[in-house]
Amino acid sequence: MTTQILALIFAGYMVIAALKILFAPTFYMDMIAGLKANTALSFLCGVMIYFIGAILLALHFSFATPLAGFVTVFTALMAVEGLAIMLVPQLILGLPAGIGFQHHSRGWGLFALALGAGLGAWALI
Repeated sequence: MTTQILALIFAGYMVIAALKILFAPTFYMDMIAGLKANTALSFLCGVMIYFIGAILLALHFSFATPLAGFVTVFTALMAVEGLAIMLVPQLILGLPAGIGFQHHSRGWGLFALALGAGLGAWALI
């Protein structure tokens, strides 16, 4: 049951983030610019992402089913992302611009919406 709950939580996050991107496409890049400008805040965000990912990974480390494996990998990637933001914030926070997010934000928003909806449906099946 924990696997499904975590998958639904991640799906909810993806859907809400996607809707924010779709309805306010400049918000995400403005937020990233603010984090790049404020090194203390970016470090604290990295710490929070790391601890949340690491705690979830410790509580849910399972490859018993494909969904459990996905949730485990997702939490591990959260922990790695948090460490990366702490170590090399300018590089990590520069990735959205590197993939053209500012020019294709609606496409990325639709992608995130589809991913979140798909994960949510997978968790409910």
